[in-house]
Amino acid sequence: MREPKTGPVWKLKETGETFTWISNEHCMLLVGADEENYYFNDPYDGHGVIGYPKALVEDRHQAQHMQAVAVVKILENDCEKRKPGTETL
Repeated sequence: MREPKTGPVWKLKETGETFTWISNEHCMLLVGADEENYYFNDPYDGHGVIGYPKALVEDRHQAQHMQAVAVVKILENDCEKRKPGTETL
């Protein structure tokens, strides 16, 4: 799990805002945890399931602006209670 570093910088055409890419980002699927490690299905270089120390994972996650995606099963009766775009994960 490599340390993020500042990548290329460019201006966004629509807004003129400066955008900085964070290099060394990587997608993995969290599949487990114990007291010391988080375990991921990591496709990089054929790792398969691999554990990383919790402190390292949390540091890297924060350095990447804490981005994550979750897939949640919603039961049919729950759909009536939720309004699109208001879900929090």
